Amino acid sequence: MFIYDKGFTHAGSFHADDVFSTAFLKILNPNIKITRGFVVPTNYDGIVYDIGGGEFDHHSIDRECRESGVMYAAFGKLWRAYADLIVSPYVKDAVDKELISYLDESDNTGKRNLLSSVLYNYNGYWDEDQSLRAQNKRFFEAVDVAKEFLLRYIEKFEAIEKAKKYVLSCYNNSKNGVVILDKYAPWQELLRETDTKVVLYPSNRGGWNAERIEKSGFEFPQEWWGVRDSELVEGLVFCHPTGFMCNFDSYENLIKAINLVLEKGVTK
Repeated sequence: MFIYDKGFTHAGSFHADDVFSTAFLKILNPNIKITRGFVVPTNYDGIVYDIGGGEFDHHSIDRECRESGVMYAAFGKLWRAYADLIVSPYVKDAVDKELISYLDESDNTGKRNLLSSVLYNYNGYWDEDQSLRAQNKRFFEAVDVAKEFLLRYIEKFEAIEKAKKYVLSCYNNSKNGVVILDKYAPWQELLRETDTKVVLYPSNRGGWNAERIEKSGFEFPQEWWGVRDSELVEGLVFCHPTGFMCNFDSYENLIKAINLVLEKGVTK
């Protein structure tokens, strides 16, 4: 249970770290009241982060690091402490690996990434109102954006986790490295490190797609690459110019084409 109904973080210019930290706290408790300032009030009984030198600050000399070597910032520390309240261990680790660790790295090292830059742009420019009220307004506008972004990341990995049983059952029934999904489900995270060569699934644009696993060595013939509505192969609607995926007008024509490729042994 998340017990805090108020929080305190630093005022002034804000970054993705304190913005996302605040967004996460608002997911944990939509009614939490966040105050921004330069000095933590004496005997403050809320949660303090990204300031004050406490558990959820990261500006001390002794920096905590992940096993990957990426240092924790305030968001990473808060996520590590409280994500178990709202997500599974799989989602907790996946969101940290794919999102939070990059934001923490940016805040600790100054290394730019697009999301950090986008949120920083919510700060007022030199010729805009620099009053505390205006700064806070822009801060909470950025928090709203970050909250939606974080919720979608959580939902993404929850969807992958839900798809796991179905995707792995299709993998277990696969032959010759060809996995067939009779309905689309997020498979990339689940099959990338298996012996799968190519995944077949219905396209939401019509027809069926075939997408290769890069590390498998499987390739579509180069004469298909960049082709649209080709007569080279029956039913070939489109092949990406880099050759990583193809679309066919029907499942039957796709199966014929895949069998042709496998018989020819077209690999790197």
